[in-house]
Amino acid sequence: IFMTIIFWFTLIQLFGVLALPLSLILFRFLPDRGYILAKPLGLLFSSYIVWLCASLQWIAFSRLSIMLSIFLLASLSTTLILTKKIDLLNYIKKNIKVISIGESIFFLSFAFFILLRSANPDLWHPYIGGEKSMEMAHINAIVKSTYMPPYDPWFSGGYINYYYFGHFIAAYFIRLTGTLPEVG
Repeated sequence: IFMTIIFWFTLIQLFGVLALPLSLILFRFLPDRGYILAKPLGLLFSSYIVWLCASLQWIAFSRLSIMLSIFLLASLSTTLILTKKIDLLNYIKKNIKVISIGESIFFLSFAFFILLRSANPDLWHPYIGGEKSMEMAHINAIVKSTYMPPYDPWFSGGYINYYYFGHFIAAYFIRLTGTLPEVG
Protein backbone atom coordinates (compact mmCIF):
# COMPACT_ATOMS: atom_id res chain seq x y z
CA ILE A 1 0.00 0.00 0.00
CA PHE A 2 2.94 2.35 0.63
CA MET A 3 3.93 2.20 -3.04
CA THR A 4 0.32 2.93 -4.03
CA ILE A 5 0.35 6.04 -1.85
CA ILE A 6 3.59 7.24 -3.43
CA PHE A 7 2.20 6.48 -6.90
CA TRP A 8 -1.03 8.40 -6.22
CA PHE A 9 0.87 11.37 -4.79
CA THR A 10 3.14 11.44 -7.85
CA LEU A 11 0.20 11.27 -10.24
CA ILE A 12 -1.58 14.11 -8.44
CA GLN A 13 1.60 16.17 -8.79
CA LEU A 14 1.69 15.28 -12.50
CA PHE A 15 -1.88 16.50 -12.95
CA GLY A 16 -0.82 19.75 -11.28
CA VAL A 17 2.14 20.19 -13.62
CA LEU A 18 0.04 19.41 -16.69
CA ALA A 19 -2.70 21.87 -15.72
CA LEU A 20 -0.42 24.64 -14.45
CA PRO A 21 -0.39 26.74 -17.66
CA LEU A 22 -4.19 26.54 -17.87
CA SER A 23 -4.52 27.41 -14.18
CA LEU A 24 -2.15 30.38 -14.48
CA ILE A 25 -4.34 31.82 -17.22
CA LEU A 26 -7.76 31.02 -15.74
CA PHE A 27 -6.91 32.21 -12.24
CA ARG A 28 -4.48 35.03 -13.05
CA PHE A 29 -6.41 37.38 -10.74
CA LEU A 30 -5.49 35.33 -7.63
CA PRO A 31 -2.34 36.15 -5.62
CA ASP A 32 -0.72 32.81 -6.58
CA ARG A 33 -2.23 32.99 -10.10
CA GLY A 34 -3.96 29.68 -9.44
CA TYR A 35 -0.92 27.53 -8.69
CA ILE A 36 -2.64 25.70 -5.82
CA LEU A 37 -5.71 25.07 -8.00
CA ALA A 38 -3.73 23.38 -10.79
CA LYS A 39 -3.93 19.89 -9.22
CA PRO A 40 -7.72 19.78 -8.81
CA LEU A 41 -8.18 21.55 -12.16
CA GLY A 42 -6.06 18.96 -13.96
CA LEU A 43 -7.91 16.06 -12.38
CA LEU A 44 -11.30 17.69 -12.92
CA PHE A 45 -10.59 18.60 -16.55
CA SER A 46 -9.29 15.20 -17.58
CA SER A 47 -11.90 13.18 -15.66
CA TYR A 48 -14.70 15.36 -17.05
CA ILE A 49 -13.49 14.72 -20.61
CA VAL A 50 -13.56 10.95 -19.99
CA TRP A 51 -16.97 11.14 -18.30
CA LEU A 52 -18.42 13.25 -21.12
CA CYS A 53 -17.12 10.89 -23.82
CA ALA A 54 -18.40 7.85 -21.92
CA SER A 55 -21.78 9.54 -21.32
CA LEU A 56 -22.18 10.38 -24.99
CA GLN A 57 -20.94 6.84 -25.76
CA TRP A 58 -18.17 8.14 -27.99
CA ILE A 59 -15.35 6.35 -26.16
CA ALA A 60 -15.65 3.69 -23.46
CA PHE A 61 -14.43 4.43 -19.94
CA SER A 62 -11.06 2.69 -20.03
CA ARG A 63 -7.38 3.31 -19.51
CA LEU A 64 -7.17 4.31 -23.16
CA SER A 65 -9.76 7.07 -22.73
CA ILE A 66 -7.99 8.20 -19.56
CA MET A 67 -4.65 8.38 -21.37
CA LEU A 68 -6.29 10.30 -24.22
CA SER A 69 -7.72 12.83 -21.75
CA ILE A 70 -4.31 13.28 -20.13
CA PHE A 71 -2.78 13.72 -23.59
CA LEU A 72 -5.46 16.33 -24.38
CA LEU A 73 -4.63 18.19 -21.15
CA ALA A 74 -0.90 18.07 -21.96
CA SER A 75 -1.56 19.28 -25.51
CA LEU A 76 -3.71 22.15 -24.28
CA SER A 77 -1.04 23.19 -21.79
CA THR A 78 1.70 22.98 -24.41
CA THR A 79 -0.39 25.10 -26.77
CA LEU A 80 -0.96 27.68 -24.04
CA ILE A 81 2.76 27.81 -23.27
CA LEU A 82 3.60 28.33 -26.95
CA THR A 83 0.82 30.77 -27.86
CA LYS A 84 0.47 32.77 -24.65
CA LYS A 85 4.21 32.79 -23.99
CA ILE A 86 3.80 31.69 -20.41
CA ASP A 87 7.20 31.79 -18.78
CA LEU A 88 6.85 29.05 -16.19
CA LEU A 89 10.41 29.18 -14.93
CA ASN A 90 10.19 32.92 -14.36
CA TYR A 91 6.87 32.47 -12.54
CA ILE A 92 8.36 29.75 -10.31
CA LYS A 93 11.42 31.87 -9.48
CA LYS A 94 9.29 34.86 -8.52
CA ASN A 95 6.77 32.85 -6.48
CA ILE A 96 8.91 30.15 -4.88
CA LYS A 97 7.74 31.08 -1.36
CA VAL A 98 4.03 30.89 -2.26
CA ILE A 99 4.61 27.64 -4.17
CA SER A 100 6.51 26.14 -1.21
CA ILE A 101 3.73 27.07 1.19
CA GLY A 102 1.07 25.64 -1.13
CA GLU A 103 2.99 22.40 -1.66
CA SER A 104 3.60 22.06 2.08
CA ILE A 105 -0.10 22.50 2.82
CA PHE A 106 -0.98 19.95 0.13
CA PHE A 107 1.57 17.43 1.39
CA LEU A 108 0.48 17.80 5.03
CA SER A 109 -3.19 17.48 4.07
CA PHE A 110 -2.46 14.42 1.93
CA ALA A 111 -0.45 12.83 4.77
CA PHE A 112 -3.16 13.67 7.32
CA PHE A 113 -5.88 11.99 5.28
CA ILE A 114 -3.68 8.96 4.63
CA LEU A 115 -3.10 8.62 8.38
CA LEU A 116 -6.79 9.16 9.10
CA ARG A 117 -7.83 6.47 6.61
CA SER A 118 -5.12 4.13 7.90
CA ALA A 119 -6.31 4.52 11.47
CA ASN A 120 -9.97 4.05 10.57
CA PRO A 121 -10.57 2.63 7.08
CA ASP A 122 -14.34 2.48 7.52
CA LEU A 123 -14.84 6.16 8.44
CA TRP A 124 -18.46 5.74 9.29
CA HIS A 125 -20.30 6.09 12.53
CA PRO A 126 -20.13 2.81 14.49
CA TYR A 127 -23.62 3.19 16.02
CA ILE A 128 -25.78 4.91 13.45
CA GLY A 129 -24.01 3.68 10.32
CA GLY A 130 -23.35 5.70 7.21
CA GLU A 131 -23.20 5.52 3.45
CA LYS A 132 -20.00 3.49 3.14
CA SER A 133 -21.66 0.43 1.60
CA MET A 134 -23.51 2.59 -0.94
CA GLU A 135 -20.35 4.51 -1.83
CA MET A 136 -18.39 1.29 -2.38
CA ALA A 137 -21.23 -0.15 -4.47
CA HIS A 138 -21.29 2.98 -6.62
CA ILE A 139 -17.51 3.12 -7.05
CA ASN A 140 -17.40 -0.57 -7.98
CA ALA A 141 -20.26 -0.06 -10.47
CA ILE A 142 -18.49 2.91 -12.05
CA VAL A 143 -15.15 1.11 -12.26
CA LYS A 144 -16.84 -1.87 -13.95
CA SER A 145 -19.01 0.20 -16.35
CA THR A 146 -17.79 1.07 -19.80
CA TYR A 147 -20.34 3.79 -20.52
CA MET A 148 -22.14 6.27 -18.31
CA PRO A 149 -24.44 6.29 -16.47
CA PRO A 150 -23.10 3.24 -14.68
CA TYR A 151 -25.29 0.30 -13.86
CA ASP A 152 -27.20 0.48 -10.61
CA PRO A 153 -25.75 -2.04 -8.14
CA TRP A 154 -29.02 -2.11 -6.16
CA PHE A 155 -31.53 -2.28 -9.02
CA SER A 156 -30.93 -5.02 -11.56
CA GLY A 157 -31.10 -3.75 -15.13
CA GLY A 158 -31.20 -0.10 -14.08
CA TYR A 159 -28.72 2.76 -14.07
CA ILE A 160 -27.53 4.89 -11.19
CA ASN A 161 -30.09 7.63 -10.70
CA TYR A 162 -27.98 9.58 -8.25
CA TYR A 163 -25.28 12.21 -8.42
CA TYR A 164 -22.08 10.25 -8.92
CA PHE A 165 -19.46 12.51 -10.51
CA GLY A 166 -17.43 12.68 -7.28
CA HIS A 167 -17.42 8.90 -7.25
CA PHE A 168 -16.49 8.97 -10.92
CA ILE A 169 -13.36 11.02 -10.18
CA ALA A 170 -12.34 8.41 -7.59
CA ALA A 171 -13.10 5.61 -10.08
CA TYR A 172 -11.12 7.48 -12.75
CA PHE A 173 -8.07 7.47 -10.49
CA ILE A 174 -8.65 3.85 -9.51
CA ARG A 175 -8.83 2.83 -13.17
CA LEU A 176 -5.77 4.91 -14.06
CA THR A 177 -3.61 3.40 -11.35
CA GLY A 178 -5.02 -0.12 -11.41
CA THR A 179 -5.68 0.08 -7.68
CA LEU A 180 -8.31 -2.12 -6.07
CA PRO A 181 -11.48 -0.11 -5.34
CA GLU A 182 -11.37 -0.96 -1.63
CA VAL A 183 -7.84 0.46 -1.42
CA GLY A 184 -8.64 3.44 -3.63
